[in-house]
Amino acid sequence: MKIKVGIVLTIVLVLCLVGYIISTQTQINADLTKEPEKDSVQVSPEEAGMAEEIDLAGADVPGSSEDKIVDQADHKDSTGEEDELLTASGTFNGRIDNNFIEIELKDGTVRSFQLSEDLRKSFDDYGFDIGDSLRFSYREREGQNPLIERIE
Repeated sequence: MKIKVGIVLTIVLVLCLVGYIISTQTQINADLTKEPEKDSVQVSPEEAGMAEEIDLAGADVPGSSEDKIVDQADHKDSTGEEDELLTASGTFNGRIDNNFIEIELKDGTVRSFQLSEDLRKSFDDYGFDIGDSLRFSYREREGQNPLIERIE
């Protein structure tokens, strides 16, 4: 008797599981084939990763204040693309090693910056102590820390 009850419960459980799988697959397929709503915004996969090309002039974006000033001279990086020289202010948090320093920017973010070759050699001459304010010019680099070109 116990064996029959166990078999019946197992069959019911398997049927429930199969029904659940079929219904969720049907719902997934329905979602994939559903036409977009009238008011929804359609974004292609190509557009989804291109936020850096959107013109944000006049927009109130965190971290984009008067501290980020684009140098008017055109600069080229090793790939021949234009490279912007940005200017920012922050608080010196210390030297990570001979190549990198940590700065807390005015918006509160803490970032590590790589020193240019010239600055690496002369950085100690500036005599910065932890907590000192500094203004600097740097370049953003894809896949790398930003590179400080000049300290003012």
